[in-house]
Amino acid sequence: MDAAPPPPPSPSPSPSRAPFAAHVVVCHGTSCTERGQGLPARELRNALFEGGLQGAVRVTKATCLNLCNLAPNCVVYGAGPTDAAPAGGAWYAGLTPSKVRRIVDEHLKGGRPVADLLVRWDHPDVAT
Repeated sequence: MDAAPPPPPSPSPSPSRAPFAAHVVVCHGTSCTERGQGLPARELRNALFEGGLQGAVRVTKATCLNLCNLAPNCVVYGAGPTDAAPAGGAWYAGLTPSKVRRIVDEHLKGGRPVADLLVRWDHPDVAT
C-alpha cells in the first residue's frame, strides 16, 4: 500500500503590517561623508523619529551612489510618483540638514518629490 503524499506546505503567515512604505538609500561614500560630515544621515533619522515615520521608512547606507560631484546624496523609493528617474527612485543631491527636512516633510510625509531638489540628469557634474 502506497503512503499518501504529504500535504502541501502552508503559506507563510502574512506580516501584521507592511515592512515599510518607503526606502531611502543614503550614500556613505568618501565624497558624501567628507562633504556632508554625516549630517544629512543624522538629520534624516532625527526627522523620521520626530515625525513618527521610523517604522514606515527604511534607511539603508550605500557604499557609493556614483554622484560624487554632487555629494552628499540619497535616493527615495516608494513614496509617491517619480517621473523620468532612473530605477523609479527620486534622486537628491547636495544634501544639507534643511534639505533633508524638506524631503521628509514634502516627499516622505506628503508623497510628492521635492522638485527643486531633485537631481537634474542633464547637469554637467552627473557621472555617466
